[in-house]
Amino acid sequence: MGAIPVPDPNVTNDGGSGLASYRGISGLYNSSAVDGTNNNQAFFSEQKGRTNLPYVYSMDSIQEYQVASSNYSAELGQAAGGVINAVTKSGGNTIHGDLFYYLRYPTLNALDSLQKSKGIYTQPIHQQQQFGGSVSGPIAKDSCSIS
Repeated sequence: MGAIPVPDPNVTNDGGSGLASYRGISGLYNSSAVDGTNNNQAFFSEQKGRTNLPYVYSMDSIQEYQVASSNYSAELGQAAGGVINAVTKSGGNTIHGDLFYYLRYPTLNALDSLQKSKGIYTQPIHQQQQFGGSVSGPIAKDSCSIS
């Protein structure tokens, strides 16, 4: 995925909605894209996947992501808040795959400093495990050649 992103001081949770707020602007005014294609719901003007019907991509299918919180180009438009673009992995001529296992366990995580200041020394999520994998290969071998 590249470099680890540095936390932006202008970004925070937008209440309990699951959206991010950039510069104090509601998360409803963000623009979300996947491979440069609009990934916003037309009806609610919010990112897909935040409602009761999840619309998410596997962590394994994302190659990198880009976030612009200010001074972004006019071509990105449609946003008063932040602009988020996820770039998916591309294919190749060989069959390849991988497996993943993510473990989140309380004894391996640092305590939240805000909770510690209130005298709470427990983790809100006790244990979380995610696992899966992917296999990919060519649909048509060398299909991008020009003759």
